[in-house]
Amino acid sequence: MSATPWMRFFPADYLADTRRLTTEQHGAYLLLLMDSWSSGALPDDDAVLARVAGLDAESWTRTRPAIARYFEITDGKWVHARIEQEREHAQAYAQASSGRGKKAAAARWGKKKADESAEKPANPVDNLQKDAQAHAQALHGKCPPEPEPEYKSSVVNDDVDNSDSSALAKPVASSFAEPAGLPEQSQRAAADAQRTRAGQLCKLLRRQGMDAGMSVTVQPGHPNVLDWVASGVTEDEAAAACATAIANRQTAGSAQPIGAEYLSTIIAANRAAKATGGKHGAHRDRAAAAAAWGAEFAAEIGGAARGHPAERCIDGEAVVIDASTAAG
Repeated sequence: MSATPWMRFFPADYLADTRRLTTEQHGAYLLLLMDSWSSGALPDDDAVLARVAGLDAESWTRTRPAIARYFEITDGKWVHARIEQEREHAQAYAQASSGRGKKAAAARWGKKKADESAEKPANPVDNLQKDAQAHAQALHGKCPPEPEPEYKSSVVNDDVDNSDSSALAKPVASSFAEPAGLPEQSQRAAADAQRTRAGQLCKLLRRQGMDAGMSVTVQPGHPNVLDWVASGVTEDEAAAACATAIANRQTAGSAQPIGAEYLSTIIAANRAAKATGGKHGAHRDRAAAAAAWGAEFAAEIGGAARGHPAERCIDGEAVVIDASTAAG
């Protein structure tokens, strides 16, 4: 029985010994060698040998003489000297390998047991905690104790001298203190409300212009529109001013867009007329109002000089200013 499932094979030695064999004889010889390696010496039985070589009885009888010379037939066994030599070598190698493996395993297990029996190292986490505690104790010994903060009532004490910076530096506890950033939040909220209101007025005026077939070009961010919101201009006031502007455009036969500046003059005139008791009281200051607004009309007068009549509302009545009139 072979010690290992593998066998050393030397092709040069084999070919040197079997140069006179036929192909059939080579096949039969190799099969007998492999069986001898796996199962040991072959029995001197032609029927068995023929089956191992894969030959029929007649072919085996013809092949036997050429192959038998490679074996020693003793005690009813076919023994191959090279096979037995390689078998001894394989067994010795297996035993040596097994011995080396056992020694290596013993060395590994011995080292492992030695490591386990050695003193267990300290836990790194425990070491860190101990170091931290020692460091804290050292710092506590070096640093003076921190004084307790002095808390005062939220009620303002008029006796405290504000010029004393140490008094101002002391913390003051107050559960009624105004949250930080509230004024800024209030300002943002007021600005948002102002933009919303300006958008509502602009939407109203643009829709009013569309209904009349007139272009009203007002935007929520325009300074005049923001002034309307700041001064509390109502939707009725804005709508009345837009109606007056549309009527003036239609009377003059002009398709010039109605802007926020033009509407501001009408709103101001309407408010002034209402404040002075009506239209008749305002007529007394008609010339003075026209002179005061002359500077504001400069841009539109320039437009009139290019062929577009400028217009303003004085005391609730539209005044169309032509270039020639403005020059006079």
